[in-house]
Parts: sequence; C-alpha cells; structure tokens
Amino acid sequence: MGIYDVEATPQAVYVTNLHVPFVTVVDPETGGWAGALDLRDAGMEHPLFPRVESWDGKVWVSSSNEQLLAAFDDTTHELVEVTPLPAAWRLLDSDEDGLWMAGPDGLYRIGEDTSLVVSTDFTASAVSEHQGQVAAVDEVRGVVHLLGEWSVPISADLGDVLVRDGRVWVTDRRAGQVLELDATGVIASLDAGSDTFSLEALDQDLLVLNRQGAALPDDTYVGDPATVLRVTRDLDLVWTLELDKTIHFADSPDGGETWWTANEDALRMSRFNVSGQEERRGLPVGLTIDHVSWDGWTARFGSHLTDTLWIVADGAAVSGATCGWPFFGIVVDDLVHVPCQESGWIDILDADNGTLHDRKTLADTFHRPCDGGLCTGHDALIGGTSDPDLGVWVADPREGRLLSSDGHAIDLGISGTSAPLVQHMGVVVLDETFIVYDPVDRRLVAAGLDGVHAEVDLELETEWPLVRHGDRVWAGSASYEADLTHLSSVTGEVIAASDLWIVTRDAETLRVFDRETNEVASLPLAELEAPPYTRGGVFGPIRAATSDEVLIVASVFRGTLERRGLPDLEPVGTGIQPLGDWSDEPGVR
Repeated sequence: MGIYDVEATPQAVYVTNLHVPFVTVVDPETGGWAGALDLRDAGMEHPLFPRVESWDGKVWVSSSNEQLLAAFDDTTHELVEVTPLPAAWRLLDSDEDGLWMAGPDGLYRIGEDTSLVVSTDFTASAVSEHQGQVAAVDEVRGVVHLLGEWSVPISADLGDVLVRDGRVWVTDRRAGQVLELDATGVIASLDAGSDTFSLEALDQDLLVLNRQGAALPDDTYVGDPATVLRVTRDLDLVWTLELDKTIHFADSPDGGETWWTANEDALRMSRFNVSGQEERRGLPVGLTIDHVSWDGWTARFGSHLTDTLWIVADGAAVSGATCGWPFFGIVVDDLVHVPCQESGWIDILDADNGTLHDRKTLADTFHRPCDGGLCTGHDALIGGTSDPDLGVWVADPREGRLLSSDGHAIDLGISGTSAPLVQHMGVVVLDETFIVYDPVDRRLVAAGLDGVHAEVDLELETEWPLVRHGDRVWAGSASYEADLTHLSSVTGEVIAASDLWIVTRDAETLRVFDRETNEVASLPLAELEAPPYTRGGVFGPIRAATSDEVLIVASVFRGTLERRGLPDLEPVGTGIQPLGDWSDEPGVR
C-alpha cells in the first residue's frame, strides 16, 4: 500500500496507506500491529492520499477524492462521526482547539465552537498554528500568510510552514532551503538539501526533513540518504542525521521529548530522542506482500514497496538482493530466480540466504511505455514459472510474450498493458505446456515452444490468476487440463493448492476442500486479522501458500506470516513476523 501520512499520539501511531480504505494502527511500545481503522464504514470505499490528524479524543481522516471527514474513537477505534463536506477538503493540521482543512477555495476551521467555517479566501497547502497565531502557505499562488498580520509573495517551491512566537519559516523544496520570512520577504535562509520537505518544532529548535532519495520535477533522481537537521530558530545548524528514504514526520506525542519518522520504501517506523539517537525501530506498516511460497521449512515473499525478496526461516528473516518490484521468486535447485519488474532483469539468489549468484537481462523493462515524466505502469504485473526440462520462464506483459532465462521467447499475441486494474499476467507450466492468464481479455492461453495452440475465455477478475496443483491448473474457482478442458469448480477463488487440499477464499471466508472438492473446514478472515477488502472485484488483503500439512497466510496489513494446520485451519506454533520485532538496539532488526 505505501505510507502516505503519519500521526502519533501517546496511545498509538496511525499510518495511512496511499489508496486503500484502512488506516494502520501501531502500538508505540511494542511496535506491533494494533488494528486498523476501516474507512469503508465512513463511506470511503477508495480513498486516495488519505490524511490523518488527532484531536478531541478522536482520530480524523480525510482523502483527496472524498467529500467526507471521518472521526474514530482513539481508544476503541470505532467510527463515531462522519461529516459531509461541500468539496474534497483535505486535513492539514490539528491543535488543541481543532482541525485545519484545505478546500479548493479556502482554508477552513473545524473546532468546538465553529464547524466548517471559512477562515480565509485562499487555498492553503500547509498550515501551522501556535498560541493563536496561524501561518499558511498557498503553493499555487506562491504566497505565505501570517493570518491577520501580513501576506507576502515569494518566488519559491513552497512546502511546509511553521510559526512560533510570530516568527515564520517555510521550506523551498526545489532550492533545498529553509527560509525565515516577515512582511518584507525572506530575512534568513539555510541550505538543507535538494528536497527540503517538512518542518517540525523540537523544544526551542526546528527539525528540518530533507526527503531526498526521490525524483525531482526536472526528472533528476536524488539517491543520497534523507537527512534530518536540527537547527536553531536563527537557522544555525545543531546536528545532522542521515536516514533512509523518508517521506513524513509524525507528530511528537510527548511535547518534543521524542519524534517519529516513517520510511516510505522500507515502511518502517523509527522513534528518536531530542539528540537524534534512534531509540526504537519497528515492524513495517502497510507492507505489501505480493507473493509467498513455502517449502515446509522456508517462506519467501517479495514486496514491491521494500523492493526486496524476503527469506524467512526459523522465525528470522534475511533480505535478498534489492531490485524494482521483485514480485515473486521461482525456486530451482537451491536457487531462487527473482524477476525485477522495473529493470527487466532476473536476479538469481541463494534460496536460503539471498546471496546474489547471477543477474541476467530479459528485457529493457516490463513496464508499459509512457511519454515523459514519472511513469511506473504497474497496471499489469508479471508472472513466472519453471519446469525441469523447459527451465525458468517469465511473462512480459508489454510485448505479450514469454521469456526464458536463457534468452528464448514465445509470442503469445496478447498484452497486459491496458488492464483497467492491477492484474497479474500469470503463467504456469503443465505437461510441457505454458498456461497463461491474459488480464486484458480475461482468457487462458495454452502455448508450446512453437506458439499458441488453445485458448478459452474466462469470466473472472482475480488477484490469484493461476494456481497449479497436480495435473490441473486453477483459474478463479475452476480447474483446467493442459489443453484447457474444464474439469471442476469450487466455492470461492482458489489461492493455494497441494496434493491433498484446495484452499479458496471469497470476500469474508477462507475455505479448505479435499481433492474431491468437498469442503472440510472454513475460517472467517476476521480471525486472521485481515480485514476483508474488495477493489473492483479483486479480493485482498492476504496471500497464501500451502503444503499438505500447513497453510501459510500472509497478511498485507500486518506484514506477518501465520501458520495454519490443514485441514482444520487451527493455528500451528507461533506466527512468523517476517521482519522481526522491535529492537532495543538501534539498527538491529
């Protein structure tokens, strides 16, 4: 999902995800997953870029595409209030007296005595309030306001704003500077780095976040570590701290004694003290587990948000080579082949420790072509398979073909680049025949080394396009032979299979069937602490893999793996937390 906004309170840390209707709740002491706010209860089915703030014992959430403001109890996490808005207003900040929101035509205030009252006649992108003084920036018009006192136009790429005792500071993201302003304009400046992003107050000083590690508007890429600077109010440097790529600060929940960062790539929360020392490092939040495999001893999963293939054995985890969107891994002879979707190459790693053995180029990229700007094109995701005689093969959705690790190609005459939603171009091999799921036309294609020889239309839109077991392949709820002859069907969508069992799920239930498709056990998804979620007919947010005795269930929201015994689905041993627990020793996880 990806971190977008973070809000810290003494009781919890709340993390919004880019485009799914849940806010992750993190326990600030244990670092564990402590629940989720379900935005669908408030009518936010598909929120984009949700913002979160705390005030008046509630957690408030807005999104850039919904005309709603949702409030949840900060103890029970139950929905307590939904306020309709005249437009898609956006939360900017909170203080002890209320919330500040931005709309398309003004800055708005929601408090105990006033509700939805227009405070000014300009559009704000950031706001800061302290002891009754309010500073705001209008990045569209390039104006900084100290409300009721002055407004000043400024030629800068305005970012964040901070006011303390009548003094106003803003960030200039393009110039990489922190600026102090008064009614005459800029009166002091400090070079802080090429993507100076956020400002926070720390005791009598300022914290300046330089995000870096990000693409800039001129399409250059800054790969240096992100930094946090502590500076005095006169913009004299106190210390500098290097971090991984970081997107937002969270508010300090204890008056400045500690502060939080959220790592956009690793999805990791870290807590620091006023001296800039990392006190705690926690589990990822909002982790996307794109694929999970399990061989009875070792689990492996790829995450496009951490750009890493993770290898989990005996409850501990190691990370393999890092590449753009390591969507899955194919294990062959103690080596795991990891297609890197962004680069078009395939990493070949040690299956137990992730050591890089070799790297081969399959294509320039598996992304769809685009004209200028930042264009990732993850609307069609690659799949892959292997066979003792045919080797390792990967689907190329841009060109509608299969590519082997030794350079051969099979033209399928299909392309996944125009899929309306995120879809897998899945592929398995059955009796030396490649069965490929076409996510555009929703069909199965059977092909040999000489090309396509059979196809069948499907009526499905699936997150698990193909699951092989025994002498058949499952697509949705139906199974097929190598010539695409339909054999049987079950209730729900098949997500995992072994020689003995078939595991399915629908929006709310996990089910186990035997080989004769008789249901032997079922489990509500709520018991897996995986809130049911359907986006455009695609189920989430779990992944699964199975042997004859154990089912491994991966929770996208918790970033954890759980063992369930088959066929009764009872928990087996302790759950696996793939990326460890909180560490009292900074830098260890």
